[in-house]
Amino acid sequence: MTTPPHAVRPTVPVILAGSDGTRLWPLSRAAMPKQFQPLTDRLT
Repeated sequence: MTTPPHAVRPTVPVILAGSDGTRLWPLSRAAMPKQFQPLTDRLT
């Protein structure tokens, strides 16, 4: 079964806990904090 193009997809919440962000380094840095990093390859 295919999904119709107008179908609404569920929202998936993501909680980013505060820390030094060392696990996302070097992706996360002062110029681009982790809350602004793309987690998927799709536009949201």
